[in-house]
Amino acid sequence: MNNVDSKKPTTQKIFGTVINEDDASHLVGGIVEKGFSEQPLKPPTSWSSAPRPTVLPFPVARHRAHGPHWTPKVGVVRGNNDRDGEENEEDFTGMDQIGAFAKPMERKENKGLDFSRWREIVASDNSSVPSKREESARKLTSTSKERKAVAKVSRNKSNLDERTPDKYGKGAVLSVEDGAKSQDISMEDEHMVQEQEEDMAMDIEQGGMEQSAYRSVLPEQRCGNGITEQEEEIIEDMHPTLQVNAQKHNISANKTDTSFDSQEVEGRQNASSLESQIDAENQAQLARMSADEIAEAQAELMAKFSPAMLAALKRKGQEKLKRGKSSKSGSHHSGEKGNLLDQMNNATSQGTLKNVKDDTPKLSACTSVWDDWSKRVESVRELRFSLDGNIVKREFDVSKRGNTSSYAEKNLSERDYLRTEGDPGAAGYTIKEAVALARSMVPGQRTFAFHLIASVLDRAMHNIQQNQLGCILRSQDRDGLTDWEAIWAFTLGPEPELALLLRMYLDDNHNSVVLACARAIQCALTFEINEEFFEIVERIPTLQREAPTAPVFRSRPEIEDGFLHGGFWKYNAKPSNILPFARDYLDNDESGHTIQDDVVVAGQDIAAGLIRMGILQRIQYLLETVPSTALEECLISILIAIARHSPTCAAAVMKCQQLVETIINRFTSKEQMEISTSKIKSVTLLKLLARFDKNCLEFVKTGIVQKMTWHLYRYTSFDHWVKSGKEACKLSSALLVEQLRLWKVCVQHGYCVSFFDDLFPALCMWLNVPAFGKLIENSVLSEYTAIAKEAYLVLGALTRRLPTFYSHMQHLDGGTTKEAESWCWAQVGPMIDSALESIRIKEIPLLSRLFEGENEEKLNGDMQDSAVPPLLWLISSIMDMLAAVLEAVIPEDNAELCHGTLPWLPDFVPKIGLAILKNGLMSFSSISSTSHDAASGSSSFLERLCYLRKINQQETSIASNSCLQGLLRVAWCVDKLILLANNEPRNPLPYQGSTREEKTLTAGILHSSLPELRALMASVMESNSSEWRHMQSIETFGRGGPAPGIGVGWGAPGGGFWSKNILSAQVAARLFIYLLDVLPIVSVKDQFTAEQMNSIIQKINSVMGACLLLGPMDSSAVDKLLDFLFQVPTLKYIDFSICQFLNLNQGFQSFKLVYQEEDYLLLSDVLASHFKKKWLSAKQKRKSAAGNEQAFHKNSKKRTVLLDTIPEENSESNPASQEPKCLVAEWAHQRLPLPLHWFLSPLSVLCSTSHESLDFLKVAKGGLFFLLGIELMSTFLPAELQTPVRNVPVVWKLHALSATLLSGMSIFEEDNSRDLYKALQDVYGQLLDREEKVNAKSLKFKTDIHENYSTFIDNLVEQFAAVSYGDMIFGRQVGVYLHQFVEAPVRLAAWNALSNACALELLPPLEKCIAATYGYLEPVEDDERILEAYCKSWVSGALDKAARRGSASFTLALHHLSSFIFQTCSGNMIPLRNKLVKSLLRDYSRKKQHEVLFINLLEYQRPDTRSEPFHKECMPLQSCDVVNRLQILNKACEGNSSLLNEVEKLNSVITRKQHVDS
Repeated sequence: MNNVDSKKPTTQKIFGTVINEDDASHLVGGIVEKGFSEQPLKPPTSWSSAPRPTVLPFPVARHRAHGPHWTPKVGVVRGNNDRDGEENEEDFTGMDQIGAFAKPMERKENKGLDFSRWREIVASDNSSVPSKREESARKLTSTSKERKAVAKVSRNKSNLDERTPDKYGKGAVLSVEDGAKSQDISMEDEHMVQEQEEDMAMDIEQGGMEQSAYRSVLPEQRCGNGITEQEEEIIEDMHPTLQVNAQKHNISANKTDTSFDSQEVEGRQNASSLESQIDAENQAQLARMSADEIAEAQAELMAKFSPAMLAALKRKGQEKLKRGKSSKSGSHHSGEKGNLLDQMNNATSQGTLKNVKDDTPKLSACTSVWDDWSKRVESVRELRFSLDGNIVKREFDVSKRGNTSSYAEKNLSERDYLRTEGDPGAAGYTIKEAVALARSMVPGQRTFAFHLIASVLDRAMHNIQQNQLGCILRSQDRDGLTDWEAIWAFTLGPEPELALLLRMYLDDNHNSVVLACARAIQCALTFEINEEFFEIVERIPTLQREAPTAPVFRSRPEIEDGFLHGGFWKYNAKPSNILPFARDYLDNDESGHTIQDDVVVAGQDIAAGLIRMGILQRIQYLLETVPSTALEECLISILIAIARHSPTCAAAVMKCQQLVETIINRFTSKEQMEISTSKIKSVTLLKLLARFDKNCLEFVKTGIVQKMTWHLYRYTSFDHWVKSGKEACKLSSALLVEQLRLWKVCVQHGYCVSFFDDLFPALCMWLNVPAFGKLIENSVLSEYTAIAKEAYLVLGALTRRLPTFYSHMQHLDGGTTKEAESWCWAQVGPMIDSALESIRIKEIPLLSRLFEGENEEKLNGDMQDSAVPPLLWLISSIMDMLAAVLEAVIPEDNAELCHGTLPWLPDFVPKIGLAILKNGLMSFSSISSTSHDAASGSSSFLERLCYLRKINQQETSIASNSCLQGLLRVAWCVDKLILLANNEPRNPLPYQGSTREEKTLTAGILHSSLPELRALMASVMESNSSEWRHMQSIETFGRGGPAPGIGVGWGAPGGGFWSKNILSAQVAARLFIYLLDVLPIVSVKDQFTAEQMNSIIQKINSVMGACLLLGPMDSSAVDKLLDFLFQVPTLKYIDFSICQFLNLNQGFQSFKLVYQEEDYLLLSDVLASHFKKKWLSAKQKRKSAAGNEQAFHKNSKKRTVLLDTIPEENSESNPASQEPKCLVAEWAHQRLPLPLHWFLSPLSVLCSTSHESLDFLKVAKGGLFFLLGIELMSTFLPAELQTPVRNVPVVWKLHALSATLLSGMSIFEEDNSRDLYKALQDVYGQLLDREEKVNAKSLKFKTDIHENYSTFIDNLVEQFAAVSYGDMIFGRQVGVYLHQFVEAPVRLAAWNALSNACALELLPPLEKCIAATYGYLEPVEDDERILEAYCKSWVSGALDKAARRGSASFTLALHHLSSFIFQTCSGNMIPLRNKLVKSLLRDYSRKKQHEVLFINLLEYQRPDTRSEPFHKECMPLQSCDVVNRLQILNKACEGNSSLLNEVEKLNSVITRKQHVDS
């Protein structure tokens, strides 16, 4: 199947299906479109047209007959002269009558045309679009009139393979003869001018020397017969095997010069077919020729061309080879680009959609990663799938077997699963064939198609999740592997238009089709896999917020922020485009809203597109019609996926009239005691909607919460619940868990706290210690622990509504508290007792094995039991509740303390501490062994959890980390409270006894477990050092994933940000934050020991890695990490490490940093404030949502553009770590996760205008100190260890240094800052020298940083010329852009900017520049533009002062010009050499002051080895070498007498000089 170029306004696709002669045979079962004919029935002697949609959108649920109308046409095909006004016909009987005549489509035989060989040749090329470059040689000098003719032939050739439909989709399946008589004529008349211009643009871009010999003929003005005289002579002298083919080629090309009328269309189509056959014959002939014969033929051709023409043709051929595959993908991969980068160029409608603007960042198509990805997606087009979603085996691949298969493409429509023997589906279906089959009139075929689509989607997503996280393999590395990422992206892409198809057939009037369509929608929204992820998230006690699943992308970096990546995330589909008309939709003019707008939004975000198409109203209608159980479950699942999408979609569900009410009525109207999956999902939906405070308050006021949670009162007897049966226990457990979560959400908002009094008797059943033997016997242990765990999480939420303990006690006499929704401390005591009873680990059968001292292999085998993770989740929820109680006791400030101590210590505090120690949760003494093989009884639960967190089971690892975090929180709170109480020695505390546990409690629980905690810290730091790399490899093309799905449906390998591996790493990072509080850095005035240095370096490295792991739900955690990184003890160590490194390493200028205590405090405050404001601040909306909505409705009728771009707002609010107003942490409008180079932001703040409240200079100076410190500390780590600092490319580090100077030299005012800057330059120079061994072209400023980097260079050079006065440090920084590792365009921009600013002489000598001098000199420059720039500066005199001052600019020009002219120039570069020599000699003749410069150029000796140091005054050449160079100059003059005289004069001057020297 051929792809349609999205940039052509004449290429029209109607809902993703372009039916041509080939595609018609793919449609299965003789498909007849479902709909109504607008014309009277005519004999079924003609074909049925492609469906034509009306502009009627999907505002409300309605019958399918209301539109969009699929209009099958019979009889004569109308041209483009038909008007929309002719649609008002009232004959709706065509469908019933034409159905009787529906027969399989048969291919018409075209006598005299053999397409079989042509198909093989096209199949051998990895392109689905025929080449349009066969006339490239003639186009070099052809006139515009001839180019139009060439464009016509090229287009006709393309139409031979695929008939382009007209505006209404007619003409899509015409044969060659029919198409010649009708369709193409009307199409060409309407769009001729635009297509000619676009074809010429494509031909010029893709033009080059072809492999075939006849394509290299010199283009000339053609005479009457189409063959020039020169071409006739060439043909006569050609190799005999190529003469006939060349003559045929010219004859066929001659036919293109005739006028375009209907009688000659068929002849020109035959000519274009003849061209294809000629090309095939040439390819075959070349394959039969030997290498010598080919060389001989090439020599004959080259002898006929002038050198200038040969050079031009070779250059064109080289350009074509360089872009090769990218030039092909650039035309027919646009559909996938539109999907993956949301650059919707409208590959699915006529022209470019005028009411769509896209502001997503555009990736340069020249990058290898993007090109490779485009090829991967394009290859999916030909894949065929079976009903179970698997790719069919190669022996059934009809595209390669041709007619040998019994189910080839031409008879695919004859498949009949009821009357065909064998396996009719063995050949499989492509994605587009399945989409076409879904439009069949036969309900069974539609159901089959949707089952196939659902199977492909489901299998693709499960395989994507199982792939290696962040692994982006190239095409050549995927041999034998199915590329499921590309399959998923193509299926959700704009070409199949899957969203529109799914939305349309949800309106079907056959229940089986509706159910299959609903299941396909469920798969497209990745409901099941997303719910698995969020199920684990719900179990983590410390995660109070969830992230929406809407696809997002990064905003484009700007020069104002130093081009730093990591901008604010933005939704793929703007929220205002999801519900563009709101309530006024039905009252407004519908002409402005078209289905194509919906398709475009669906291409950006499939869930947003479905909502825009009115899926919510249709779901409401289906729920009101009493659907089947399976359909109801699917529909509610779709609503859950939509509610998780974004706050806008959740609001859309709430605003859909009576939708929520319908769900609640179905929940309550069914059998009260019956529990079904749909009921469970209904509660889940209400819970998701209640995450927003406004919705939650409405649910509470209307009594919806009580209605949806009444099952919590149902069970009061443990035995009754167990005896109900395993299946009943599973259903009841799932329902009770969701109802408890709904209650917890309400409690988190401050509502429904009073429900506790009524629910306490029912909760006691789940809070008390159960009979584990009975649970294990009935196989319901997991179900019971799930309910108990959720009950303790609810108690944890209730404890966070407790008032401060001591302030509450002081106001007990005043009656009740002011807040009616606060929990009471009197109710806490029984809950603590139940919790302490439940943490007797040694009495729980499965967990007691942890203390039996078995080896790790046996322990790992026991942990395979599926009941272990639920028990760990139960322990973590209990620890969370106890920690929340203890945190409520700790005073918020010292005002509540009496003489620095607590008034009294509550009895439950030491009780909790003793329970931890007696139950073996933590060690008794600091001498306890840390070995996992320790003797029985010596191992603690903490030690065993340290092992469990490292096993491969993800859920067990996450649960273990949660248990550890909760345990550390409880121990820290107990130690804190006891420390505050022990400050008062007058009253001995009741727990101070003689037992071992009591003594340990007095000394501190954490202090007694220091060895275990240090081992745990080492284990966590080790995991952090590797996991952050996976996080950085996920974000591709500036977005979270390449597909417009939701959640895991973003399409990133391994699940991307929604991977359980990433979730496990994030939980471990939060555990690491608590360990930093337990094991802090101790401030030392003088020096650090070697052990302390190693420990602090590892901690800082782990903090840098943890910052990269945390996402939008963890802004408060990132805030704590930044506090640790910029605390005073850490900064003191950084200062100490800088001094130590500079003193111990040679090659660095030693300097003394003078920082006092107040300087450290200032640095800490400035750096912490900057990083929090830069990376943790959320984007602030300019207007309220209500104001925007009113403005939109006010201007909705006047607007011509419905889908706005997403504006960039610079205003920012307070840090996002503040308490959220809702329980949703949006991806959009914030920056987490941090980019890899986030720590470079202080150096770019000088060129930013968004941080007005901070002192720019102080931030930059502090940034220099911090960057130098972490760079030098990374040198102390093992070389094989990958650290975040090391992984930042040196190009970003050098760019950050340059960004600091963009506003001037203010940063050099202080000696400390100047020394730090120069030291950073030296460090980065060493990195650059080391990278030469790995990547010789590593400084890709334009590719890696920004495509408009030349603008940055211009601004920097302008500052350098204006304020530097030749400052060496500033000059070193500017000079680095002339390094040979820098991209040629950037080097050229830097040289031109320096030359135009007359600043070339301000650069320092080459030996004082950043990095080794060899990198500036080698390899010798071969870029024509740069060499010409060097020559221009030489001739203009811009290098005169530079030569006198010994500037690096003159050295570079001298070296590269001399080396290129006299040593490295060869082959096709000789014309350039001659041009340069002529310019230099003319300059020498005119300016006698340049005589010394030219002699230096002639006598310059290029350094031979890297080890040889660079000398400005090289040893003079031997006389024989000078003679050889003079001969080169003579040759370059090309016989110009005046220039030859100058060479002679130069020879005499050199002779005299040598004589004087001797």
